[in-house]
Amino acid sequence: PCTNGHTNTDLSTSLSAGLYYIDTDVYVTSDITITDAELLIAGNVTIYVQSGVTLTLKGVHIYGCDEMWQGIVLDQEAKIVCNAGATHDNTLIEDADVAIKLYPVASFPYAIYYYDWAISAGINVVDIKNTIFNRNRIGIDFYMSRFYYGGTTYPTPSDYYPVEIYNT
Repeated sequence: PCTNGHTNTDLSTSLSAGLYYIDTDVYVTSDITITDAELLIAGNVTIYVQSGVTLTLKGVHIYGCDEMWQGIVLDQEAKIVCNAGATHDNTLIEDADVAIKLYPVASFPYAIYYYDWAISAGINVVDIKNTIFNRNRIGIDFYMSRFYYGGTTYPTPSDYYPVEIYNT
């Protein structure tokens, strides 16, 4: 019933306006952009964004059908961009256990997400504008993120937070 009119997708390519359904875990292995689309996600499904890949959501509505989906997980050196699309003013992420989660690297005694690569490249790991988080248990989980560059001197704050969040 929830999938009526939706086309199944595995997010292997960019998507334009339309109704899409994801019924199993998805691994995004190359840069993709989803624009002005509706993504219905089955319960307990996770979207994994692999290392070195950017997932861009422009005016996208992502939501669950009958139960919560797991959310979008960013691997080390992965990036997410969310903003307005051509016909929709906002991206809307709903019904996830954790809408966006930064996946930690296993590092004894702590599991930490390192940002050194993003700082060196001068990019934002999480770049979110005009995005609404609704009915999620957690909106963005930075887990045990390490927000400093591994040098002997500490950079100024504008240099060590590779995260940009506006109008959410």
